[in-house]
Amino acid sequence: MAVAELELASLKSLLLRVAAENLRLRREDGALGLRRGGDGAYALELDGRPWPEPEPEPEPEPEPEPEAFGASLSDEERTKMASALAQIAAMNGEVERARAAGKLIGSAPQGGDDGGAEEPPRAADGPERERVKGQLGAENFRTLGMLGKGAVGKCYLVREKGSNQLYAMKVMGKADIRQRSKGKRIMLEREVMTVSQHPLVVSLYASFQSVDFLYHVMEYCPGGTLYGVVRRQPYCRFDEQTTRFYVAETVLALEYLHLQGYMYRDLKPENILISAQGHIRLSDFDLVRPMVTVAALGEDGATSLSSADRASSFVGTAEYVAPEIIRRQPYTMTAEWWSVGVLTYELMSGYTPFVGRTTAATFKRILHAEVRFRQDIPTPL
Repeated sequence: MAVAELELASLKSLLLRVAAENLRLRREDGALGLRRGGDGAYALELDGRPWPEPEPEPEPEPEPEPEAFGASLSDEERTKMASALAQIAAMNGEVERARAAGKLIGSAPQGGDDGGAEEPPRAADGPERERVKGQLGAENFRTLGMLGKGAVGKCYLVREKGSNQLYAMKVMGKADIRQRSKGKRIMLEREVMTVSQHPLVVSLYASFQSVDFLYHVMEYCPGGTLYGVVRRQPYCRFDEQTTRFYVAETVLALEYLHLQGYMYRDLKPENILISAQGHIRLSDFDLVRPMVTVAALGEDGATSLSSADRASSFVGTAEYVAPEIIRRQPYTMTAEWWSVGVLTYELMSGYTPFVGRTTAATFKRILHAEVRFRQDIPTPL
């Protein structure tokens, strides 16, 4: 479009605006018109004056003179302030004397035995910086061997150098966490282990990080996993009494997580550890989901737990997921009791009730097949 056509279009737009404003204002003291300035640009005017008229800039208010410190205080308030300032000065003097004597944590005497000044400590990088702050670092542990390997990290058996105590240390690479978008899940897993204070849920003793890694220092369970324990039994299964014991403890651990507002979503023997005393420790909270729960006390004194919150993600291990998860239906914490049933069956029979040759076959059996018990399994438990 040529320059003349652009100018004509701009003028036409201004004329239309003038007509619209005249109809709206219906002023008796004049009408709007157009004025072309020296630069060739058009502007609106009302009886020779620019329209709308520019608002006059407000005059700056004079700045008040600064009031002398303490001028508005009474004599009694001045006396109290002077006494407080004197106490603060005295405390500062005590702190400086303690620092000079090396009695403060993280401080050293200003002079050595020869009277010379010592070099001030320099900041360190990575785990050393956290150790200086009073926190643990990777250098506080000695690695004894690897316990397992996951998608974003490895778990090691370590010994704490100070106490000689054994721990399980999970080491996760930050690059792998970012690549797999697992940051939120790692933080949620840490939150669950930090909040949980239950003898049947694995404990988190410390967590720290370096430039490239995250570290979780957890309770070491020398008994291994429940899966490994049952596989070492004759016919890879427990008797009824042993099954009752492990399932009862699993139910207690799950109920505790539910009361804390967490849905576990990955119950299987591989995620149940065995402590040195033979009790379970529920572990691996990678798939945990926070839920809004409501606890109610029934007429018989029993506590029932309900949830208006529902999950819809398709997560879990194929052989243990509930039918509503396979159907992509919203589900609540009640779906976990299906997994408890599958676990109970597996501990007594040596295999899961709906396992198929493929994942699709397993899902089909979960949705349509009937449960078949071995004849030597007593039912009900």
